[in-house]
Amino acid sequence: MGVGLTHGTFIRLVAAGTGLSFRTVAAWTAQENGPVDNPLNIGPGNSYGSNVKAAAATIALLRKDVANRNGYRDILASAGKPDLIQLKAIIASKWEATHYEGGMRLFNTYNSLFPDGKIRFSPKDITVGNPVTGAKNLLTDIVPSLLGKLASTNTWIRVVLVIIGVVALLGALGIFVRELR
Repeated sequence: MGVGLTHGTFIRLVAAGTGLSFRTVAAWTAQENGPVDNPLNIGPGNSYGSNVKAAAATIALLRKDVANRNGYRDILASAGKPDLIQLKAIIASKWEATHYEGGMRLFNTYNSLFPDGKIRFSPKDITVGNPVTGAKNLLTDIVPSLLGKLASTNTWIRVVLVIIGVVALLGALGIFVRELR
């Protein structure tokens, strides 16, 4: 894995054409490790003849995902945001089938290329959905949070108080109905 001088033009053009940071595009390109005429490995076996044409094809593909079926629009929406958000958008997209092994490979590549700007992350930080808006991952964010709340003493005290309140209300209604007869 590496970003050679041959990819520099591609990285600069994609960064300029998408608004993504140079660092994000460089790490993404290094992780994909495609040939000069297709550094981000677009499609099986595509070759564009030059890194300039490959950059144009990459930008067009990212913009073409009109229905956002692949999450590419979310990648573009992360432009101008911190690199962490941009990387999360790439990871959450369908660009790579394993989502760069939950982000580990892409973050490690970024950190190895730019040790001065190391990004700290956890696999649970990776969201399914739109990382730009901070959509929550059901399994890693929402369920544990709910389970944590269910296990708390305060939650059970509230549940018992609600049950007592309902029983008292039903009892009062029963007495009221008997008085009306």
